[in-house]
Amino acid sequence: MAENPSSKGIVIPVTVSVRQSPPPKDPETQKYYQHLLNRKVLFFVPYSTEGVRGCPLIIAFHGANEEPDKFRTRTTADSYDNLAARERMIVAYPQGYKKHWNDLRHSVSYPPKVEGVDELSFTKSIIDHAADAWDTSRDKTFLVGYSNGAHLVFDMLLKLGPEHITAAAVHCAGYPDDEFLLSRRPKKGGVPLCILNGTQDPVNPYGGGSAELLRRENNRDKKIELGKVLSSLETLHHFRRHFNMLLRFEEFQDPAGNMNIAQWSTTDANPVVLLRLVSMIGEGHYIPIGNGPKDRLVLGPRRGAVNAPVEGKSIFTINTFSKK
Repeated sequence: MAENPSSKGIVIPVTVSVRQSPPPKDPETQKYYQHLLNRKVLFFVPYSTEGVRGCPLIIAFHGANEEPDKFRTRTTADSYDNLAARERMIVAYPQGYKKHWNDLRHSVSYPPKVEGVDELSFTKSIIDHAADAWDTSRDKTFLVGYSNGAHLVFDMLLKLGPEHITAAAVHCAGYPDDEFLLSRRPKKGGVPLCILNGTQDPVNPYGGGSAELLRRENNRDKKIELGKVLSSLETLHHFRRHFNMLLRFEEFQDPAGNMNIAQWSTTDANPVVLLRLVSMIGEGHYIPIGNGPKDRLVLGPRRGAVNAPVEGKSIFTINTFSKK
């Protein structure tokens, strides 16, 4: 039986004001970017964190056309709330601008991309607000993203780096197969990352290629092109280049046949996993949580054999423990 997070903590809506940086060489939009843009964030604060200083913070970015509460209760079926309640963490569910994020892809034309919304300042403001309001640790921040939100996490890994992010997990996303983006490197080193992709994802092709979404409009299917992406394994290997150290690669299978694992680890006596790919066999474009409710957002096939949030959270646990 699923846990009931409402009995384990409180949900606090917060409006965070972020000053947008004016985009260069575009005087027509200067006025828009000069004012404070109010962005909504839902914080789940478990009762288990009461009186605890230095709690970790999870920032969970929803997918395209979603909202924080829908992502929290339906898309992830309260899984991140349950994790937070058990492990004394606080979760932030930010609201995308017009239900989307200005991620790193050049191939999408979502409103925040067109209007140049500053997601970097917004993400930093969430970390600052949580630290000020609940004394969360600035050294223990875990980023999570689904689909459009996952591509935003890719961008934040490059822009924020290990100085601000302990680890990250992305659901249903391959890194863009874009020459310019492939050449980008983080200024301050790599961030531990877990990639969780379904092998039968109809939107983000597991083996790489053209990402696309069919959307029903006026009783007709409309194909939305989302650009080309690397395969899931190529995405894993791409992020390996961010770590300037000797790493060991290994692959293994889940005995139950539900997932395959590929990972890069340190080579010392007590190896630490820095990069992990969880290939979820037969899963589509959604976040599996095992035997969860049936009314969830699912694109493509659904087996529900893997608890993706738990698998993703392991990369944060491993790298938090290794720093002690």
